[in-house]
Amino acid sequence: MHTTAFLFVLKPIVLTIMSNEIFNATKSTIPFASRLPFHVEYGHRFNQHFYPIAVHCYVAAFAHSFATIAVDGLFYTLIQHACGMFSIIGNVLENIGKNNENDFDMKPDKIKDDNYVTALHCLRRHLLVLKFAEHIESLFTEIFFLILNLNMIGGSLAGMQVLMNLDKGANDIAGPVTIYVAQILHLFLQYWQAQFLLDYSILPYESMQVY
Repeated sequence: MHTTAFLFVLKPIVLTIMSNEIFNATKSTIPFASRLPFHVEYGHRFNQHFYPIAVHCYVAAFAHSFATIAVDGLFYTLIQHACGMFSIIGNVLENIGKNNENDFDMKPDKIKDDNYVTALHCLRRHLLVLKFAEHIESLFTEIFFLILNLNMIGGSLAGMQVLMNLDKGANDIAGPVTIYVAQILHLFLQYWQAQFLLDYSILPYESMQVY
């Protein structure tokens, strides 16, 4: 999704660079509006204030892209941290008692029993990780609900653009199709991370099955 946004912003720059009249921008055959990443309406004096408008458009586009990258990066980092904690707890529980000596005490003192202390520590850590996962859910539930609805609207608009441009060239269809595929991949990556969290959350339970 972020790569597609970057290419979308880069397209008018490439078209301007490929023009033979790039060094004479005032007489270039490329329309001024085609050099911007998205369509804007600034009245009849658009050509006079083209460069301030272009700077504003590009900065806004990159700021939106970087903000999305920051949110996605935070989500992926939190999910991987929670999965790592579940994995560590499961591994510790699975290896409890394997390094003990052959002497087995039927009535060990809980205060002096290392296995009991380790299991109790894992239990406390597991409760903390569950609370951490709940915080992740409360933080991103509304965001993902909004993203899902916006992607549905954006996908519908992209489909309308494809239908409206069927009688035109492939260049007019490639843009909306690329954006639609990028939206689907973006959603897939987000829910894929959530599935990771669900899969790793049962590791402590599965580690106890060996007993």
